[in-house]
Amino acid sequence: MIKKFLKNWDKFLLFLMLAIYVVVMSFLSIRKYQSFADSYDLANADQTVWTSGHDYPFSLTGVKGRVSRLQFHADFILALLAPFYWLWNDVRMLLILQSLSLALAGVVLFYLARDILKNKLVALILSASYWLNPGLLWTNIYDVHGVSFAPFLLLLLFWLVYKMKWKLVWPIFILSIFCKENVALFTAMLGLGMLFSPKRRKIGVIMFLVSSVYFYVASFVWIPHFSDNGQHWVMGWYSDAKRKLFEIKSATSLWFFVKGYFFNFDSFKYYRKLLEPFAFLPLLSVWPLFLVAPELAIISLSSQGQMKSIVMHYDSLMVVGMVIANIWTVKYISWLFKKIKIVPILVSLLILVASLRSNYFYSPLPTTPGHWRLMYRLRQVEKDFDKVLKQIPTEDIITASSEVRNHLTHRVNAFNLPHGIEEADWIAMTEKNHLVGDYEKKPFETDLIKKLDADDNYQLVFHQGDYFLYKRK
Repeated sequence: MIKKFLKNWDKFLLFLMLAIYVVVMSFLSIRKYQSFADSYDLANADQTVWTSGHDYPFSLTGVKGRVSRLQFHADFILALLAPFYWLWNDVRMLLILQSLSLALAGVVLFYLARDILKNKLVALILSASYWLNPGLLWTNIYDVHGVSFAPFLLLLLFWLVYKMKWKLVWPIFILSIFCKENVALFTAMLGLGMLFSPKRRKIGVIMFLVSSVYFYVASFVWIPHFSDNGQHWVMGWYSDAKRKLFEIKSATSLWFFVKGYFFNFDSFKYYRKLLEPFAFLPLLSVWPLFLVAPELAIISLSSQGQMKSIVMHYDSLMVVGMVIANIWTVKYISWLFKKIKIVPILVSLLILVASLRSNYFYSPLPTTPGHWRLMYRLRQVEKDFDKVLKQIPTEDIITASSEVRNHLTHRVNAFNLPHGIEEADWIAMTEKNHLVGDYEKKPFETDLIKKLDADDNYQLVFHQGDYFLYKRK
C-alpha cells in the first residue's frame, strides 16, 4: 500500500484536492441556494435543464410565457445535462454538476502541465493554484451558467490538440461551443494558433472556420430570431462603443478609442484583480493570451460594469487563458535558468502564494474576512418556506421574486416578478434583496404585498420574516 502511494503520490494528492474542492464548493453552492441567496440565472438554467427532459426542450418562462432559451443564449450544454435530472430531479444536482465540472478542469490542467513541463510537482502546484483562484470560486458560487462548464472542456480540448488526439478533439470541440455562443471565439483563436504548427494546421483551419461560422449564426441569426427586438439582447451594452468606433477618423482617434476602453482606470483595476492570483506572470507569455483576446474585447467594450469583475461568471474564459499562459511562463523561465533545477518549483510556488493571498482577500469562501456571510445563513424560516413551496402543484403557474423563483422552476410556467401576476396561481416573494452586498427592501414587492393584502382574490398562505406566499382564490 505504501509503495503504491509513493509511486502514485501525485495522483493521490491531485484527486484528494479534487474531492475537497467538489465537496466544499457543492456544499457552499447548495447552502447559498437554501438560504435564498441565488437569483435569476439559476432559475433560468434550472428550468432549461428541466424542460429539456420533458415535453418542452430548451425552453423557459419569459416575460410573456414560455420562450426558447435561444432568446438569451446558445448554451445547449444545459439541454444535454437533462438526463442527470432523471437521476435526481433537483436543482441541487445542477449545482453539484457545476462544481464537479469546474473541479475537473484542475485535473486536466495537471495533465497538460505535466506533459509540457515534465514535472509532476509543478503541475500539482499549478492545479492547486487554479482551485484557489477567487474568480473561479465566484463563477462556481454565483448561480449556474452554461459558460461555467467551458473551462473543463476548453482545457481538455487544448490538451487533446496538444496530444493530437484528433478523434476525441471534435466531440469535445462541439461540447465546448455548446457552452455559450462566445466560447466559439476562443476555439476560433485556438484554430488560428494551430496554423503555426504544420502537423495541426489542417485541423486548425477547420476549427477556425467552424467556430467563426457558429459564432456568427448563434449570435446574429438564432438569438436575434428568438429575441423580442430582433437582436442579441446584450447589443445595447455596446451601443456607445459602436458609435465611437464609427467616429474614428485617424490614428489619434483610434488611440483614444483603445485607451478609453482598454487602458482606463476601471480596466486596470480589472486587470489587477484578474492577474493577481497568477502573480502577473501571464504577461510574460503573450501568445496564450491571444486565445482570450476576443473575450477581453467583449468585456472591455461593454458598458455593463459588472463584466469587469472577477465576481459572477464573466471571467470564466479569461481564467482558462491565464492558466495556459502560466504553464508557458514556467516553461520559458525554466529554459532561461535551465541550469538551476529548482527554478520551475520556485516559480510555481510563487503562483501558489499569489493564489492563496488573492483567495484570502477576494474569494466568496467563509475564510475570506470580507465575504458576505448572509449568503450562507440558513435559518428555520428558510427551511419552512422551502417546505411550503415544495407543496405547490407542478401544474400550477407561479410568479416569484428572483431569489425564490429558483425553488419553483420545475414546471412549465414559472414567471419572474414583476411579470406573470395576472396569470399566476401563486405569488411567492421575499421583501428584501438577498443578493451579494444588497439586503435592501424590494420596492416592487413591498408595494405588491400591500395590494395583495387588500385584495380579496388572494389568500396569504405563508408569512415569516421577509418571506410571503399568496394563493389566488
